[in-house]
Amino acid sequence: MSEELGSKYNSLAQKARVITEDWMAEEGYCPSCLSRLVQTTANSKAVDFQCLECTVQFQLKSTKSKIGKCVPDGAYQTMLSAVRSDTCPALVLMHYSNLEWTVRDLTIIPSFALTEQAIIPRKPLSPTARRAGWIGCNIDLTKIAPQARVDVVKNGIVSPQNVALRQVCREICLILSQR
Repeated sequence: MSEELGSKYNSLAQKARVITEDWMAEEGYCPSCLSRLVQTTANSKAVDFQCLECTVQFQLKSTKSKIGKCVPDGAYQTMLSAVRSDTCPALVLMHYSNLEWTVRDLTIIPSFALTEQAIIPRKPLSPTARRAGWIGCNIDLTKIAPQARVDVVKNGIVSPQNVALRQVCREICLILSQR
C-alpha cells in the first residue's frame, strides 16, 4: 500500500481510509469480469467502487483489527433500503496491517447474501451530537451464510485457489449484474 498517501492526515482513520481505498482502486478487480474497479464520488450512499464493465457495485470496509462478528456501516435506512430494493453492493472486508501497510485478509461477500436480518440499527446519536438523531447500522456477519464469503487473501497469503475463487465470484457477480 502507498503509505505516503496518508502523510497529510493526522487521524489514523483518515490515513487508513485514503490508503486502503487507493489500494482497492489500484489492485482491486471485479470478480465477475476481471475489469478494473473505479472509485465512486465521495459520500456515495453505500457504494465505494463500481466495475467499469458490468457495473457491479462494491462497498469497502477496512480495519486494522481482525474482522469480528459485526462490521460498522453507514445509515441504517439507506442500507436497509438497498437490501430491500436489491441494490445493495457486494461487501469487501479488508483487514490490514497499519505497521507494514499490507493486506492481511480480504473477503468478498456478494450482495445477495446480505439480508434484512443482518442489518442491525445502532442507537441514534444523542441530541447534542452534530447529526443528532442519526441512526447508523452494523452488519451482523453471523447472519450471513459462511458459504457466501469468498476469502481472497487469508493471513497475508493470496488464496492458492484464486482461480477457483474468481470463477465462483464471476458466476455470482454475473447473476447480480443480470438483475
